Amino acid sequence: MGIVVAVFMFLGLLMALPGVLPMLRIPRLKPTTVNTLATGLLFAGLWNSLWYGLRHIGEFWGQSAVISGSLMISVAVLLLVEQGADRWRQVRFMVRAHAVIKPLRIPLVIGLALCFALYALALVRLNLGLSVPG
Repeated sequence: MGIVVAVFMFLGLLMALPGVLPMLRIPRLKPTTVNTLATGLLFAGLWNSLWYGLRHIGEFWGQSAVISGSLMISVAVLLLVEQGADRWRQVRFMVRAHAVIKPLRIPLVIGLALCFALYALALVRLNLGLSVPG
């Protein structure tokens, strides 16, 4: 499941970064693509923080899961309200959450990038048979 979470973190970063490569701008313009990827980011973040993270909160990876999952959820809310289909702008909770989260956009994206780097490094080391942090 760590690979799936890392992939969704990477996709969320590609959609959230302001200066992405020109070939990646097309998915950002299509609300259905944004809905699909950002909803996947939202569910991966919920799984990461609420299911895995809270069950292993006393361990390093449990704490990392809570932090990275919260960042994934926050970035997903930003993406869904700003770039997703119009129906997300009609959900009162999403609009209120977006208003609170929007001023923190840069720290959230930086935090998500750091979490992705941690997960990617751990996955590479794990597949090479090396020790991982925690």
